Amino acid sequence: MHAWRKISGLLSLFLLAGAISGCSASETPPQQGEGQPKEEEKQRQGETSDPESSNGKKEKEEEGEEVREVADHNQAFRKLTVAGKSGRYTVRGQARVTEGQFRYAVSDGHNYLLEGSSQAQSGAPEWAAFQLSLDLPKAKVPQNGTLTLELFEISPKDGSRENEIVFPLENLQ
Repeated sequence: MHAWRKISGLLSLFLLAGAISGCSASETPPQQGEGQPKEEEKQRQGETSDPESSNGKKEKEEEGEEVREVADHNQAFRKLTVAGKSGRYTVRGQARVTEGQFRYAVSDGHNYLLEGSSQAQSGAPEWAAFQLSLDLPKAKVPQNGTLTLELFEISPKDGSRENEIVFPLENLQ
């Protein structure tokens, strides 16, 4: 009978130890990458591990529209991208301009087809995001040639253009 008590006691001890370890509130932390979307999945969802990357490559937007990075920049405009075609364009970037205000003009090389002003999210000395939605009337879109966008500030001193940057929106053929 004494042996039965020892076996019963050991069995109870093993069951208790198993129950305690099985009911533990702490779990092992996930390994790096577990529970996180893989890089391929992030890119499909429009996320990247380096949101500041800007290396002149073409990217894709959600609607399947090609996004072209503009290589040029100056002290007032940087990280510029262009999406769109046939007279409808979205231009995004960062501006460091007085009071966040700047002007733009779309040209076919001979005439200005569209002119206006826009506002960045904040003014200099900070860099601030901006977005331009450009919609040229169909009658003004040439059948061939190059449409360019001019971004610039107006000098408060003499009204001249300052920090001008010019880049192509689209080569039409």
